[in-house]
Amino acid sequence: MSIRRRNRIFAVDAACGATVGLLIGVLATIGGAAAQVTSALQLARPSVGADAGDVVARVILEQVEGRWNQRKQLLEQGDRAGAARAALELREFLRDEGIERLPTMADAAVLEGWRAEKAGNLSAAVESYRLGHELDGYQAAAWWLEARARLAAGSALSEVMRLSGRALLARWGAFWSRYVDLVNLGFCALISSLVTGILALIALLLRHGPAWAHAVEERLPAHWHPRWRATAGWAALLAPVGLVVIGPWALLILPVMLVPVLDKPPRRLLYAWLLVIALATPAAGALWALANAAASPRARVAVDAAEGSFRPDLILRLQELSEQHPDEPLWKLLQARMVASRYPERAVALFREAIDLAPSDARLRVMLGNVFFRVDKKEPAGARYREALEIEPDNLIAMFNLARVRLAAFDFEEAEQLLRQAREQAASRLDDLERSVPEDGIADPEVQVREVAWRVVAEEVAPGFRAALRPANALTIGALLALITAAVLRVRVSGFDGQRCTTCGRGYCRRCAGDSASETCTPCNHLLTRREGLAPEARETQARRVDRYFRRLSRGRAWTHLLWPGLALVHEGRVWFGALMALVWGTLLAGSLLPERLLPGPSPVTPWPPGVLYWILAALFWVTAQLPRFRPRAVARRPGG
Repeated sequence: MSIRRRNRIFAVDAACGATVGLLIGVLATIGGAAAQVTSALQLARPSVGADAGDVVARVILEQVEGRWNQRKQLLEQGDRAGAARAALELREFLRDEGIERLPTMADAAVLEGWRAEKAGNLSAAVESYRLGHELDGYQAAAWWLEARARLAAGSALSEVMRLSGRALLARWGAFWSRYVDLVNLGFCALISSLVTGILALIALLLRHGPAWAHAVEERLPAHWHPRWRATAGWAALLAPVGLVVIGPWALLILPVMLVPVLDKPPRRLLYAWLLVIALATPAAGALWALANAAASPRARVAVDAAEGSFRPDLILRLQELSEQHPDEPLWKLLQARMVASRYPERAVALFREAIDLAPSDARLRVMLGNVFFRVDKKEPAGARYREALEIEPDNLIAMFNLARVRLAAFDFEEAEQLLRQAREQAASRLDDLERSVPEDGIADPEVQVREVAWRVVAEEVAPGFRAALRPANALTIGALLALITAAVLRVRVSGFDGQRCTTCGRGYCRRCAGDSASETCTPCNHLLTRREGLAPEARETQARRVDRYFRRLSRGRAWTHLLWPGLALVHEGRVWFGALMALVWGTLLAGSLLPERLLPGPSPVTPWPPGVLYWILAALFWVTAQLPRFRPRAVARRPGG
């Protein structure tokens, strides 16, 4: 082979090698760039996986913190106008993300306003407080403190009253605030029922005890000394209290012993109290099951998500609950709502899984259609709205959104027909939708907090309820046996005719009085009617006894009504009215002394110390109870004495 030919072959080989090497380098460069782009895209927009929730929470948190820090920096620089713009941008960002509550930032705004108010800068404090309740409408402290700051700044009284009213409404606006108050009220009512029952039993014992003791006295040997017989009667009545071995069971024995000498109203009151004791243990268990639901992470996550709250861990918690309960569409619905604005493909997948689990829920199809509409896929959105109307023909949101789809497709005739049909069903609600939804927007179905909360709370409470409502406990069985025994004893012991003299307070029976219709014992009957039979000295002694008894009775009832309204009325004879008054007072007193200390879950933040409202209501009730109409009647000697 010639040298020229060999050189030409070498040149061709070199050129081919260089070309191949260049192509390999280009491909490698493109591959590396593609790998970097793919990696960057995966970091910025993850696939439909479990880490999507983490990224969403992190991005939202960074955006919120960035705007909040920007506002703080502008405030430190004295640029209040710029800080107001940053706050407006923060609220607009939350609205775009569908976040209705941001409790942590709201608390921070309230703290910031409190510091500004202490420094004497009332205008800055008002702005911070206003931002607090704009970030969380249920932040009662923000409304209340803004009202206080405006009052100090000299604002109109009407504006201060309006803000104060909003604070009171916001205090019970959030679900957990109402829930905590309801369960605490149940605990206070249960405690008050037991305490009031014990005090009412003591009042009835003081009123009817002499009659019982006299009935025992009459059955003792006649040759015993009268004082010994009277002492033996009272000792027999109070024996259960003196036996340390019996302990609290004396509270069940004493009603059984008193029943034979009671009239119908007080007897029924004791029956009711024995029934309360029988239900005390199951009721306490049921209330404790309700209280445990307040501490359940599952229930709190569901309620926070339904209320539109944002916490950094909320989406991850929803993801965990969705994995733990794959057959529950609720968790998929709540999770899809939170990621729909940033990750519509994830929301579509979650809504489709929820529809497979609950095919009859038209709301899920409307939500899925809304995701399609917002990514400019009008036809799939319209198909989902029509499916929702097939399931629920009177679904107003589906009609409204389908009309918007048809308007976007320039099908004005069908859009007008849909709106006309919707107006025939609920004209006022349709007007609200047209005012609140932009012209090129759609309406979102409401996820009622009450629906989500009670559904999850009911599932959390059900096991505790089943365990609590089993009556196999000693107190319940003992109270039921005491109730049955008291009823049988009242029927069997019909000759137990002891009475209490209405004039001197001593016990007597028909044989002592000699007149079955008389309400006074023989000495008082002779004293008041001036009959013969009492010597002057005995008449004077009996008169002193009557006066002493009336003074003691008047003072005792007056002081008792001051300390515990209603108990004096039980002693007087108005047993049901007095017991109800005593129960209300006891409940308010328990709420004042034990404010929000009975629940295992977190208590709501309030702008005033716990129990203040109970104290206010208790003071108003006490003042009302001291009116003449509700006080015990005046005790005085009868004419003729």
